[in-house]
Amino acid sequence: MMVDRDWCLIPVVEARNTCPESETFGLFTKQKKHLASLLRTFGEVLQLIRELFLQVDVTEDAITAVEFLLIWLILVLNALNEKDSALSIQEFEVIRWLAMDVIARIFSRYPDQRTFILSNIIVSLEKLPATRKSAREFKTDDGKPIQLVSALLMRLAQASSARSNQDRRKKRNDSVTWPDYATKPNIASELE
Repeated sequence: MMVDRDWCLIPVVEARNTCPESETFGLFTKQKKHLASLLRTFGEVLQLIRELFLQVDVTEDAITAVEFLLIWLILVLNALNEKDSALSIQEFEVIRWLAMDVIARIFSRYPDQRTFILSNIIVSLEKLPATRKSAREFKTDDGKPIQLVSALLMRLAQASSARSNQDRRKKRNDSVTWPDYATKPNIASELE
């Protein structure tokens, strides 16, 4: 199952006021209110996908399709200012953050997908701008800007580390045998 890149919000995000396709930009800006509503709904869908991937084993085809979509959402070039953007830059950054969160959850839950995810990110790096001005920045929790790809790779490393720690704790807890006081009446009576 493949996802078409032109489906979704990517063409809207890529539309610019200064491009030859300004007619498309004009059409999108006339529908800005509806697109903002669609963007919020899409954010809710991303949250549901995140929970689905945490709770249910999903087929590899579904994972791959979602990964492609997420990587596109993360790495798509948004406008540098609101005037050139058909969507609110800030609202789209929330979608980008959610996409990073979902891809980090997939990276954590499905270790066999890690190489695929990293390969797609590396291949997509060629499409990112080389100039500092147009390179996408991401705000850390303390408000400091870092490059988007750096933020994404840090999230993936943290997700991988968190999962490894969780697996170690689970193995440690599984190997500990706890006494069953209910089935040993002599011990249970001593505790009363």
